[in-house]
Amino acid sequence: MLDDPIFPRKMEMAAAKYKVGDVVRLKSGGPDMTVQSVSDKNMSDQLSRELLGDDDTIKCQWFSGTKLQHGRFNPQTLESVNSDED
Repeated sequence: MLDDPIFPRKMEMAAAKYKVGDVVRLKSGGPDMTVQSVSDKNMSDQLSRELLGDDDTIKCQWFSGTKLQHGRFNPQTLESVNSDED
């Protein structure tokens, strides 16, 4: 899959799918998480690349009990959470 010439474009499109404030979760399950930042490996801003990473990643935060957690995820491992579920 990594040698697929379309793979980098798929990653870029997946990262563009999410924006700060979106609620997501891992496709495999887990807690709802809020998108904190979206990193694009094509960023021209050196500081942004250093802070967010060089790869297309989605930085999310969530609560585990009362403790705030955070992590970086490949956008293809995430799915949007429908906020209309009440």
